[in-house]
Amino acid sequence: MPRVYEPYIPKSIIDIKDLIACIILWSPKFLDTTGYFPARNIDTVFYSLNEGLRLMQPKFDEETYLKLRDLSDRARACFEADPDDKADGRRKGCALIYELEDLLKKTARKRRSRSQ
Repeated sequence: MPRVYEPYIPKSIIDIKDLIACIILWSPKFLDTTGYFPARNIDTVFYSLNEGLRLMQPKFDEETYLKLRDLSDRARACFEADPDDKADGRRKGCALIYELEDLLKKTARKRRSRSQ
């Protein structure tokens, strides 16, 4: 019986940042070349990212959460629009993912400074 692929859901901001690094590496097709995760694709990767953001939503104000989701959705659209990276879609999508990562870092710094 084939193994069912269950997308990994990040449960912390650090885990989301790790997934972001993978998104950059796997883009624009998000296909597994190792054979361990043959069901991984753009749907499962962005499901993981968005579910991780949803789990972390209480750590963000509403505006930040909506901005993070918007960046995720726009990045995915860039990758989907140019899966063969012939029209600069990967660069645009990665730029949005880096912007998402920067916003996560800024939010984490803000939370740390408030708790001190």
